[in-house]
Amino acid sequence: MFNCHENPTMPPPRGAAPVAFLDEISDEESYAISFLRHWSSDEKSKTKVIAELVKHLGKHRAHDAEQCLETLHFFLTTHPITPIMYHDLTCDCVGAHEACFANFITLAANAKKKDALIFASLLVNPRFLEVFHQSGEKFGLAIKLISQSEKVSKTHNTNETAGAR
Repeated sequence: MFNCHENPTMPPPRGAAPVAFLDEISDEESYAISFLRHWSSDEKSKTKVIAELVKHLGKHRAHDAEQCLETLHFFLTTHPITPIMYHDLTCDCVGAHEACFANFITLAANAKKKDALIFASLLVNPRFLEVFHQSGEKFGLAIKLISQSEKVSKTHNTNETAGAR
């Protein structure tokens, strides 16, 4: 993982070049990047992802989303176009590879297959685009559900706070 704050004078590896900040992108894109960073980190971080998926999706859907994320990660690590670069878990920057992945996930989840495949082709070997897309679409739909449940939860909490006044 790359931490651009450790040595800001050293240029980042190409795929880690910052292209945005997490607070500038959609919730779905932010979730996609966060889950990918955690999944790529260590077993403890993977456990956090699984717990978050179960919390929002229930056991069955969480298991399906976990399998999709595992498949995506497998292809990113074993069949990448170039070695995939991630920023540190706590970094607020979004690297080029991470932005590409987030765009792929959101496009796939929104049934924009041709556009999603363009982004996917920048990440993984073309022989695996179809299975990569299938997993990305399912994982993206899970992220959409999580994002929607978070929005409902925030709205509910805001209404409760307003009613308590």
